[in-house]
Amino acid sequence: MKAACSSRGPAWLLGTLLALTAAPPALPAEPLPLRYRFAAGAAESFWVSSSEELEMSSNIFPNASHRVRLRSRMALLRRITAVDAAGATIELSFPEAEGTLESDGRERPVPQLAALTAARLVLRQDERGEFAEARLLEPETLEPAARFLAQEFANSLSRPALVFPERALAPGDTWSVQREVPLSFPGGSDLRVEMDITFRLEELPAGGRAEARISAQARASLDERRGKEGSLLSAKIQAAGTGEFRFRPDTGRLVSSRTELSLSGELGTSDAGRDIVHRISMKLASETRAR
Repeated sequence: MKAACSSRGPAWLLGTLLALTAAPPALPAEPLPLRYRFAAGAAESFWVSSSEELEMSSNIFPNASHRVRLRSRMALLRRITAVDAAGATIELSFPEAEGTLESDGRERPVPQLAALTAARLVLRQDERGEFAEARLLEPETLEPAARFLAQEFANSLSRPALVFPERALAPGDTWSVQREVPLSFPGGSDLRVEMDITFRLEELPAGGRAEARISAQARASLDERRGKEGSLLSAKIQAAGTGEFRFRPDTGRLVSSRTELSLSGELGTSDAGRDIVHRISMKLASETRAR
């Protein structure tokens, strides 16, 4: 019996020593207020890659559908022109822009995207990340294609942009915002949906990693009937999306973002007793990275 006890002694002692010398468990990260920071004259440059896929069919031609996909890549320059207590005035320009359009299986370049390089947008952003509506600078000097594309980009800013709450955040914390998003497909240009976006702080900087990682879930719906130019317009739309953002608290700058949004539903018109229903499916994806 004595021998048996002594044979267990070294193993017990080794286990105790290992437990005593093991690294202590990591302490939970302290809550941290996340804020954008602005300096007048500062400039940031990004690559923005996006894909928009639209499929439409109607009850007029029930066995036919039309599918279009636009892929684009552009350089985005953000220049801070003024800073005050309420936030910053930011000018956006597009030094490079190119893309392709695929329609029913045929792909071709989109030379109109080059017109975007002449456009400039100005907007306001506060330290929490909220945007005021962007507007075009000197729109009268732009080609129609440039005005349209710049406005579409301005509209895209109202999709899941990273916005922080007033309170400090720890990993696992969530917060929600509501955003009104314009629809950008044929027949829906004057429709807007209320989007509910829930953000979650996944990670704070730790262990040599300088970035915080934030995820997002978005949902929206629209069920509307109203008159338009003498006809009745109806819309039933459902949308859902996801996002991931990387942000540096030490510099107050967004490092990268990736968002996806899927939308489906019906647009209907009724005019002089004729009902037309368009079925719509749309997928939007965008990725932004520092150049």
